[in-house]
Amino acid sequence: MPQFIKWLGKYDGLEMYADDEDDPQLCVRKIVRKNLAHFLNSTSIITAAVIKEKIVDEVLQQKFLFYRAHWGISRIPDCTSRIWKPLEQSWFSFIQLGTVKQDLHVWFSEKNPQPSLEEHRKYLLSEPV
Repeated sequence: MPQFIKWLGKYDGLEMYADDEDDPQLCVRKIVRKNLAHFLNSTSIITAAVIKEKIVDEVLQQKFLFYRAHWGISRIPDCTSRIWKPLEQSWFSFIQLGTVKQDLHVWFSEKNPQPSLEEHRKYLLSEPV
């Protein structure tokens, strides 16, 4: 789970810009609690790997993964924009990249998230290096 906690930390602070129901920490906490309760009430043997995959599958359905952001002059990113890449940097480190000449643009995209859900899945299920 260290990789999972590291990943979730990359979204810390996004809740200030996201809709209330899209708060990453609250969404993930709700999923973990639900799965833990299910595990504790289950009469069958469930491995940690199965639980982790189930949690990851549910987390990948959350809307906060569809938020995008960039620092730039206009609302549409261009070649001078600094784009947030959640698997490479935390939200807080991204926020610090802004300059006086650029505005922070945060939006919800109904299109495929960046990075893709598959990239998130690989990251979350990988072993820490």
